[in-house]
Amino acid sequence: MFVRGRGGDSTLSGRRYRLELTAEQEALCHDFGDICRAIWNTGPEQRREYRRRGVWMDYVPQTAELAEAKLDHPWLKTAPAQVLQQTLRDLDRACREHGTFKTVAALGRIAGRAADRRTDFCAYTANRITARNALVVLEDLRTRNMTASASGSLDQPGRNVRAILDKGWHKFERALRNAARHTGSQILLVNAAYTSQTCNRCGHVDAKSRKSQAAFECTACGHRDHADVNAAKNQRDAGLAFPACGDLGTSRSAKQEPISRATGRNP
Repeated sequence: MFVRGRGGDSTLSGRRYRLELTAEQEALCHDFGDICRAIWNTGPEQRREYRRRGVWMDYVPQTAELAEAKLDHPWLKTAPAQVLQQTLRDLDRACREHGTFKTVAALGRIAGRAADRRTDFCAYTANRITARNALVVLEDLRTRNMTASASGSLDQPGRNVRAILDKGWHKFERALRNAARHTGSQILLVNAAYTSQTCNRCGHVDAKSRKSQAAFECTACGHRDHADVNAAKNQRDAGLAFPACGDLGTSRSAKQEPISRATGRNP
């Protein structure tokens, strides 16, 4: 309602009204409410029954079912069709919101349990490793860079971001460093460049030695090993070289003697 003030300005004003019903009108409203309540209570059970049969039931088919139900239950005709349809529409919205909430909550609980298990595993494993080893060598994984390059673009989205993050590599490193504070263990990060192509036995470097994701066979000496194990041994050796050379094993120190061309190792 617009109310014009003394200065000629129009102001939007609201009004409240009290509805006074006659006894007949009040009884009719009670009937409408009872019918809507019956529709509201019957609707979810009907949906569950249809879903048990493998059939999806929502607002549209339920409205058609309601029209047929009026033939068998004339008392449903007492309430206006628009009122009953609005009841079904409200029920449909409530079911969708409730279903979405339950799904999100369930996924949240699953993710939370997975995160808890990952944290427990990292803490337990880190304590065991640092308790048994004075030196722990890790591959210097740049997780942020890896996920940035794996994220892809709008046209070609990456596929490995979630897989990389789910591994919890950074969390495991933090757990090791935290446990090492109590055991005095040393945590070193080494550059993983070429460690998967280098033979741990003879030192020969060749990308063709990496036969597959899991298989390693040196093209020079024929040494065979699991590719990850061979790379881990190379990283271990780089870490063990740190105390004698004074570097972090990320590259060959200037203090090291030159590598022999014949053997591929230090003389």
